[in-house]
Amino acid sequence: MILISGATGLVGSAALRQLTARGVPVRALVRSAEKAATLTDPGVETLIGDLEQPGSLDAALDGVTRALLISPLHPRQVEWQGNFVEAARRAGGVHIVKLSGLGTAPDSPLRSGRWHAQTERHIADVGLP
Repeated sequence: MILISGATGLVGSAALRQLTARGVPVRALVRSAEKAATLTDPGVETLIGDLEQPGSLDAALDGVTRALLISPLHPRQVEWQGNFVEAARRAGGVHIVKLSGLGTAPDSPLRSGRWHAQTERHIADVGLP
């Protein structure tokens, strides 16, 4: 099972379409019932959860082997993505593909580049593929 966070956004919805077209089991993590209602493909399992609510992520990652981590650019991005990384660790070594950006580095002049680098480091530090 592949989990996609940010499944109703531009990149997440494109990944969702590609995976379902190939018959890959996929779960969409969405923040509300309204967002879940927009995902009508019968091949998509939806689960309501929020990166801001760490307790909602364990159920989302149950049975997941791979995950696409996408979240909005936000001052709390590192915290929110960190919640996801920790839930993936607890789930037993979920392979994370993280949507990042140009200029990602610990010393990036762009704060978004530093934020992405922090999460990438976190994924490596906890030993997730």
